Amino acid sequence: MNFVIRHKINLQFKDIKERELPKNHAQHVLVDQEIELLSTQSQVKYPKTLRRISVWDKKNQQTIEIL
Repeated sequence: MNFVIRHKINLQFKDIKERELPKNHAQHVLVDQEIELLSTQSQVKYPKTLRRISVWDKKNQQTIEIL
């Protein structure tokens, strides 16, 4: 199953692994991590690790964080 969502500000998670960012392209990618959800309810709904990516949206001058 694949999906992409923006995460809420109150999302509780633990960093599992920080992925190395490409040097020659994708300069708008700020963070690429594997994470694990911490709240009991979230762990029951989705016990697997997730990928968290943070990107810079130049047009709107904001950071977007997606899972």
